Amino acid sequence: MPLSDNNIQAWKDEAEAGGVTSGNVSVGWAGATIGPRRITGDLTVGGGGTLVVSGTLWVEGNITISGGGEVHLSPSYGPNSGAIVTDGRVTLSGGSDFAGSGTPGSYPFLITTSACPVAPNCGGNNAISLSGGAGTVALVAQNGNVQINGGSSLKAVTAKQITMTGGATLEYDAGLISDVFSSGPGGSWTVIKGTYIIID
Repeated sequence: MPLSDNNIQAWKDEAEAGGVTSGNVSVGWAGATIGPRRITGDLTVGGGGTLVVSGTLWVEGNITISGGGEVHLSPSYGPNSGAIVTDGRVTLSGGSDFAGSGTPGSYPFLITTSACPVAPNCGGNNAISLSGGAGTVALVAQNGNVQINGGSSLKAVTAKQITMTGGATLEYDAGLISDVFSSGPGGSWTVIKGTYIIID
């Protein structure tokens, strides 16, 4: 589901309107509810903690979900989906898990503007790296690469380049074709011949 720069900027504006948190934010076992909010540093969820997203998030740094960390949309989203936007890299590992609001048709979209691995300061890392986890989430890295490793599953992915290895699964949900966000665009998709390669 390609998104325009205007779509992404609208989400950033919405997040910032909810307030700004300076520096890094870490969510541990006690959990937290955040949003709408702009975070100027990194966002980390781990230690079995759960981040409940109550409004659009804009993270200027990197996002890391690991160690059984979970990210759920608040029940207030109802049937709508929600956006988490970052300008940095995304690392999902160690049983990380995502879920919608609990109402069918609700999905968290994790969107990065990163052009990694080719942009400066990437250190060879991909824009999104997923290994062992994910769940009900859609990943968007239109300017960068997504690496999905064994034991991972997700509902949708858009990227400049996608690599899936070792039993990774993509289970596209038909509901995503008409997805509705609490704000911003709806969804649509198409497969364009010649834009993908299947590697055995």
